[in-house]
Amino acid sequence: MNAETTNSPDRPKARLGRPRSRALCASLLCALSACSTDSGEAGPDEPRVVVLMVLDTLGAGHVSHLGYDRLTTPRIDALAADGVSFEQAIAPASYTVASIPSLLTGRLPDRHGLTWYDSRLPQSEETIAELYRERGYSTFAAMAVFNGSPKYGTDQGFEEVRSVWVGPGGPEAIRMESRGETVHMPDADEVMEIARERIEALESGEKLFLYLHFLQPHGPYYSPLEYRQHFSDERYPGPYVDGECAEIKQRTFKEGPTEKIRQAFCHIYDASILWVDTNVGGVLDTLRERDLYENALVAVTADHGESFWEHGHLGHGKHLYEEYVRVPMVVKLPGPNRPRGLRVPAMVSLMDLVPSLCDWSGLRRPVGELDGRSLDPFLSAPDGPSLHESLLLRGQQDVGIFALRFPRAKVVVVLGEDEGDGRPIERTELYDLLADEKELKNRTTRDRAGALRGARLIVEQLEALEALEKTAATEHDEIGEAERAMLDALGYVDSGEEDE
Repeated sequence: MNAETTNSPDRPKARLGRPRSRALCASLLCALSACSTDSGEAGPDEPRVVVLMVLDTLGAGHVSHLGYDRLTTPRIDALAADGVSFEQAIAPASYTVASIPSLLTGRLPDRHGLTWYDSRLPQSEETIAELYRERGYSTFAAMAVFNGSPKYGTDQGFEEVRSVWVGPGGPEAIRMESRGETVHMPDADEVMEIARERIEALESGEKLFLYLHFLQPHGPYYSPLEYRQHFSDERYPGPYVDGECAEIKQRTFKEGPTEKIRQAFCHIYDASILWVDTNVGGVLDTLRERDLYENALVAVTADHGESFWEHGHLGHGKHLYEEYVRVPMVVKLPGPNRPRGLRVPAMVSLMDLVPSLCDWSGLRRPVGELDGRSLDPFLSAPDGPSLHESLLLRGQQDVGIFALRFPRAKVVVVLGEDEGDGRPIERTELYDLLADEKELKNRTTRDRAGALRGARLIVEQLEALEALEKTAATEHDEIGEAERAMLDALGYVDSGEEDE
């Protein structure tokens, strides 16, 4: 086996086979007919299978049905046509280790307390997996991203967890070895195959909550050659069609981010998106093959986005512009009378998934205050107003950057160290998202009073959250040398994600 498995003693372990590659052409053809191939009968209101898929680092700006001019996400687009797409979904953090716990708990990073790489999610937090397990669901996770892994307590509530990066991987895998331990960068195919075999192992009368966290399209933006060649068109004929990410980075440091290099990065990023989208389709196909799709609840989203020098930087984690925090969020509800093709333009949050899944699955709400709001009202009124007046966002802890995202505006601040009188405001930015969706015109000089009010609101919210008793300071187990090498290969520095 290429992945570490943890099991509760009362649950049998699903048998896992070797990854099978899904053909690109077949996936594109399936996307055209995905909404009409299901023949399952109507099921009860409570879904038999719930699938939550996270595509790491997938920004909304590169999703086809959200306006991107390349067909990167045909299977997700088809799922949106069969369900609901939230067009302004915002991640609460621009880095994985803080965003994933918020996705699983419905609470802000500064409320659950897991905001840095030396701590874990406290046991006092309730995850969506715990709520499904309490309801009688089997709970299974395939986690391909180390920073969203059991190291950080994200396995709470799961009876079985596959740490997909553990082991040598397949013959094409990128491996890291040190002192007898071997890890690898997990392929999207691996996660899909684990999901396939767990779905096929579903027993009669069993209900399943399946959580899948794909590594792709996170850097180094790898994908098989057929995907890299797929976008070799007049927009980008080369020279990096083979996805030579390391070479592109070396050229970037020597020459700067030229337009040709920027296109090269976008090219291999888009190819990686298409690859993981194909595997999302593979999971959906398995549900159909087992007559489970009709009564399944499926959600697809991402933990944060990615920047390609829109504001002078490559990567994620250290800024909070839209390319960093706006992500896709697509939901397909169970039953034949479900809403289809709904587009919700209101601002929503990743944290809204927890109360929404509770409502749609008949679960109780978690104990304690939630920062997420149920999305259920949008099913009958997709053009309704935002459920949030504002959303508090954060960048990596070593940067001190925070933002308030309003439905039509954004305030960004950089806070200094607290030397006894509170954290000083070192920089403020104010953007009118309605008139300036690319955030190119900082309005702080024109509207100093508005920028200052927004900055003070951020400081007040943070002070209120800091006053709460949190226990996330518990350190996780030591990270092995091979795992550190993998983090370095993924662009992480000192266990933190680098925004170059």
